[in-house]
Parts: sequence; structure tokens; C-alpha cells
Amino acid sequence: MTKLKDIEVTPPKPLGRMGRLLKPLTLPTMYVVWAALAAMASWLGIIEINPVGAIIMIVGSVVTNAYFIGMSHSIEDSYFGEEALPGWQSAIAIFWIAVFCHLSFGSREIAMGMYATVLIFALFRLERYPYNRLLLFAAATYLIAVGGRGVFDTSAVNWASEIPAFLGLLALLIGCHVFHMQYAEQRSYYVYRNYELQVILQRLTRIAKRDHLTRSYNRRYIMEAMAREKSRADRSDEEEFSVCILDLDHFKKLNDKFGHVAGDRVLLNFAKRIRSELRGMDTLNQSRFERSFGRFGGEEFIAVLPNTDVDGARRCAERLCEAISQKPFLGKYDVTVSVGAATYIRGETIPELLSRADSALYEAKERGRNRIRVATAPDDSDKTIPEVLAE
Repeated sequence: MTKLKDIEVTPPKPLGRMGRLLKPLTLPTMYVVWAALAAMASWLGIIEINPVGAIIMIVGSVVTNAYFIGMSHSIEDSYFGEEALPGWQSAIAIFWIAVFCHLSFGSREIAMGMYATVLIFALFRLERYPYNRLLLFAAATYLIAVGGRGVFDTSAVNWASEIPAFLGLLALLIGCHVFHMQYAEQRSYYVYRNYELQVILQRLTRIAKRDHLTRSYNRRYIMEAMAREKSRADRSDEEEFSVCILDLDHFKKLNDKFGHVAGDRVLLNFAKRIRSELRGMDTLNQSRFERSFGRFGGEEFIAVLPNTDVDGARRCAERLCEAISQKPFLGKYDVTVSVGAATYIRGETIPELLSRADSALYEAKERGRNRIRVATAPDDSDKTIPEVLAE
């Protein structure tokens, strides 16, 4: 089963100002179209409507639409949530359609068109249960509007025409229910497919920045991390960072004696122990930036320490040395590590910083291994940079 964890999903872009202004005007525009059609039908004599009732519907529609438009522009302070607002708008629109059916005669064809536009509007905006409740509300209000008129005046309702009209509305509601189910199914399918694609993207991203053996960051990611820290330090006089280059002592002998499989297992457990130690130091020396640790090549690793000065780099290197030497790996392999540390000096390049740390590492090995050395300030007379670091 696919799982999604700690993944950054890019949200859809928010609507621009014009989009935010036009979005709540969808239903009000429908009201205007409905009013124009009703007025034309009344002028042609197709329908009859009480003038007082027409005024009530116009005023009520304007007031309710003005209210909802205001709510849409201040949604964080409104009673309605952003997701619930279309449901309320649709329910009020259906209420006014029922009022129109109650106060007019010969209006069923126009009313069916009104119902269809509202239900299509809501189909893409409401979830399953709210949409089904809206369908039931439409059927109930229509029955109440038409039946209520028949209660007060039995001659005012032509049941021979009202029954087919209601059946037509019922067919419309059933069709909308079926279409909404199909739409919801397709949307769920595409949401899940997008979920799977995000999982694949997460795995590819992890592969692209991790070393396949030690599961630490690879050289490319570490170089990018140092470039970010350099940029941050160059922008602010208060920001600084350090690097520690770690090299396992006599690792070639371990490979020759116990085999490359044992060597790989030692590298994997070495990386785990260093990462654990760096996380433990984070709880003691809080930094708002994450420490990065990765494999630089062969048995050589590098740790990038944000917000860390010379003394902090020395203490970190000492703790890493101690963490490696105090306990054998896999219960039988005694391993030590030499560390060269350097703190970034504003204005130098990343290869120059690495060259100083590498020189400190070389000095630590020359002095007997299983120790740390901290690089001094660069010598202006010597600008030679190892070719492998200058790449």
C-alpha cells in the first residue's frame, strides 16, 4: 500500500482579485437571467404573476444575494464557511424558485430551467450528502409551494398539468443525483492517482539527494547545502557556519581483512551513529537551520553545521570522534575517525573552505589519527585548491 509522509504538495494558485470578485456573482447573474425570462414571458402572456408577489421576490432576491456577496468577501469573519457557502446560496435560490412557482401561473417550464441551473451550479461545489439534501429540499419546497396554493384555492391548481411537471422535476433530480455520483467517483479516482504520483515524486526526490548505501545525503545535496549557508552568511554579519570532514581511519585495511560486505555494513552504521549524534546535539545547541550530513566519497563524510562558530565546530568534532571510538561497530569492528573542521570566512569560496577543512583533516591523520584538527585562517600566499574540490 502506498504511503505519503512528509511531502510538500504545491497548493493550487489562489484566485486573483478579479477572480475573487467574479466568483460570488455566478448565482446573482442567474437571478438576473431568470428575472428577464420571467418578465418576457409575462409580457408575452405566457405566465401570470401577482405584481405584489413579483416585488416581494425581487426585493428578497436582491437582499439575499447582497448578503451572500458580502459574506464571500469576508469569509473568515462570517458564519458560513467557504465550503458551506455554495450550499446555502443554492438552498436560498431553490427557495425563491419555489416562491415563484407558488405566486405564478403557467411557469413550470421556466421553473424547470431555474432548477436545472441551480443544481448544476451546486453539482461541482458540494459533497455527496449536502448535495443529496439539496435535491430533497428542492422536491419538498416544490410540493409545498404548489400544494399550498391548492389548499387555499382548489381551482388555482391544474393537477393534470402539475403532476407531469412534478414528475419532470423528479426526473431532473434523479438525473442530477446520478451525475453527481459519477462525478464524485471520477474525482476520487483522480485524487488517488494524484496521491500516487506524489508518492512517486517523493521517492524520486529522496533517491536524487541520498547516497544509496549509507542513506545519508549525497555529494550534490551537501554542496547545495553549503551554497545555501554561504549565501545566508554573506547576507548577514550575524550568520556563520562550519563544516567537518570525517574520514574513517584505516578503512582500507578493514575492507581487505573482513571484506567489502563488512565494510559496507560499517559505513551504514557509521552514518547512522553520526546522524544520531548530530540530532542529539541539536537539542543542546538549538539552531533554526537543519544540520546536513552526507557522504562525500568513499569513506569520507561531511557535516554542514549552520549557526556554528569555531568553538562550536571543535566541540562538535570532538563529540563525533568520541561517539565513533567508544563502541565497536556490529559488536566486533573497532573503528576510529579523523575530523578536519573549518569555519566559513566571509568572502571565500566553497572550494576554499573545503580545502582548509581537508588540510585540517590531513594534519589530524599525520598526527596519529582518531583526533580532530580545526583549520586556521587561509594563507593568502597559498591559493592552491585540490582539483577534486575545485570541480
